Formats: sequence, C-alpha cells, structure tokens
Amino acid sequence: MSVAVATFEYTRGETIQWWIYGTPDYDGSEVITSGLKKAINGSAVPPDEAPVIASPEAVFVAASGDVRAHWLFTITAADSGLMGNGDYITDAKEVYQDGFVEKLDPLGIKVDRRVGK
Repeated sequence: MSVAVATFEYTRGETIQWWIYGTPDYDGSEVITSGLKKAINGSAVPPDEAPVIASPEAVFVAASGDVRAHWLFTITAADSGLMGNGDYITDAKEVYQDGFVEKLDPLGIKVDRRVGK
C-alpha cells in the first residue's frame, strides 16, 4: 500500500492544484491520469476499486526557463466546495503506449473548513 509522500492543506471552496514532473521530462504526449480518493488512515492510497471523489482537469505545461515541463492538475473552487472535510490522496497513473500502467507517488490533500465560515 502506497503512502503519501507529502500532504498539502486546503480550505473547502478554494482551488486545489498539484503537479507531476517526469524523469525524463514529460513532452505532453503522455497519458497521465489522477483523481482524488478518500485516504485510508489519513495518508494511504485506497484500493483501485475505491470511488474517485473528485476528478481534476489535467493540463500539460511546457518547460519555460528554469521551470521543467509538467502536468498540472486542478480541482476548481466550486468542486472543492462540494467535498467534505477530511483526508484525500491523489491516485495518479501514467499509461504507456504498450498498455503498462505505472502508479505515481501519491500526495495527501487535507480539506478543512469552508471559505467564509
């Protein structure tokens, strides 16, 4: 069972973002998926069949200056406002052309309170 490599805290109703860098650098042709699931014991990735609570928009960001190319994942403020308080975890995967699926290191996302409350 994978455990979060880092945890970030957000307030319900604000935009939630995270990004994934590749080694070697991504070029935008990859298939990267990520979703948020409820974490087990606050920091562990649940089984594949566990429901995805929120599906972020994925955008490829090309390298620029000192910033490496990466995939940026965003859950809108409106969508995060619908999430319950609690501990979530990213369930990210890279799917290769031959069908092989690699699970990427998970990040913890803690959602608490609500904006304006």
